[in-house]
Amino acid sequence: MSVVRPDAAAWTGTGAGRSVVTLTPAPAVDRTYSIASLRPGAVNRAASVTETLGGNGVNVTRALLAHGAASHAVVPLAADVLAGLDDTERAGLRPVDLGVRTRVNTVVTAHDGTTTNVNEAPAPLTRAQWTALTVAALRTTLETDARWLVVTGCLPARADDDQRTDGDHRAHGDHRADGDLVDVLPLVLAARTIGLSVAFDVPGHQLTAVLDPLAPVDLVKPNVDELAQAVGHPLATVDDVVRAARGLLARGARRALVTMGEAGALLVDAHGHTLVPGIAAACVDTTGAGDAALAGYLAADVDGVAPAVAARRAVRWGSAAVAQRGATLRATPATRAIRPTPHRHDTAEPADTLVAAG
Repeated sequence: MSVVRPDAAAWTGTGAGRSVVTLTPAPAVDRTYSIASLRPGAVNRAASVTETLGGNGVNVTRALLAHGAASHAVVPLAADVLAGLDDTERAGLRPVDLGVRTRVNTVVTAHDGTTTNVNEAPAPLTRAQWTALTVAALRTTLETDARWLVVTGCLPARADDDQRTDGDHRAHGDHRADGDLVDVLPLVLAARTIGLSVAFDVPGHQLTAVLDPLAPVDLVKPNVDELAQAVGHPLATVDDVVRAARGLLARGARRALVTMGEAGALLVDAHGHTLVPGIAAACVDTTGAGDAALAGYLAADVDGVAPAVAARRAVRWGSAAVAQRGATLRATPATRAIRPTPHRHDTAEPADTLVAAG
């Protein structure tokens, strides 16, 4: 394994900056159909159809930009997709042409707020393509005085000609079913070398595969369903969520922000856990709620506030997102306020308080 490094002459980052760089290895064109109600097995007529460039990191960057924070989204984009974007859609993007087709995801939103997603699998990347993408991300952190590097969304597999046959994904790691994923460890090590804070917001089945106790990341942000998938069993109470989050800490995370939909969020670290209650909101579209919550946390952290206060902003931004259509959170007076009071929880809460919507 070799540590990924951009040009040595540019290696001047301190990690004390004020921008957030997101890396979305598998962005997508989100094709959204708005319908009255979804009838499985029947012909459904759309009231409107929209197409936007999406991806978790893109959503996070756009939410931050909408609130006046500095952020840049590093994304591999096919030339035809990039050519079709207007100036507004290009804001904050750092595109990298890897010669890979950009996938298309289908989103169906009903008037009652129910959202159905059909996502294409990411295209596999060769070792050379993955290296080019990670070097671009690291270079962007140096050029933009970044504080955070955030790896988001579904991670691609290594292309077939790059599959390792020695069965040793990491010399010090255990055997993992997702061992054919692109290797994030060199990226984490390089980011930590220059003092960056690192966050992962990847699917639950990939999260445990990419964490490493010898190279811990600063934050992971699963929702309840993703956390349950990561640990391999249902989570019925808040105490269950806390224990599962602590399992992620043991695997290589310093802090976990677990979003629980209308139940709020849990922030778990080595010192304890904090519950931030949810905020009632009329649900219109849950797409991007988790991305908005992560953006809120990062924005607050860059502002220098304590983690528990950052978790409050995460809940406020996530709650605001479900009241808006589309995956990009737009700034409102509500998203600029911080009101919920976090409190400690030492007793079990019933399972019906746990709703994964971001």
